[in-house]
Amino acid sequence: MGAGYAVSGVGVLMLALLDVDSSFGYIAAAKVVVGAGIGTAFMPAFSLGAHGVEPPDIGVASAMTNTSQQMGGSIGTALLNTIAASATTGCVASHHGADSLSLSLVHGYAVAYWWGTGFLVAAALFAFLAINTNNPRRQSVVAAKSTETAVLQGAQ
Repeated sequence: MGAGYAVSGVGVLMLALLDVDSSFGYIAAAKVVVGAGIGTAFMPAFSLGAHGVEPPDIGVASAMTNTSQQMGGSIGTALLNTIAASATTGCVASHHGADSLSLSLVHGYAVAYWWGTGFLVAAALFAFLAINTNNPRRQSVVAAKSTETAVLQGAQ
């Protein structure tokens, strides 16, 4: 999961380095890198959302994972759009000339992409450092719950 976020961060970093004369090929390559990273990150994220969940609760865990992904995407898009619009507006106000609108738009997107890169790097670091499904303490809790469930079912 962390590797997927890191790969996506590289793709978004490529987009942050855009200029007015960037080619379509460069943009397409950056988008492919972003897509490959997000695709690689989402599958383990959804699996992690159901990891260790008891079978009767799997529907709720799945719904919560999907809702979190949708809300995070919506809020993140709104935030980055606001950052891009603010940076574009500020750049338009300070630049004049024939190319000022193009420069301002690219600048606004670049600022938003830098923020996006930062968010993805933070997500990758969190995934690498904080998520550990092989933690012995967690496995002992899951094993204890399984034993407790088996004992309760055997008593019936």
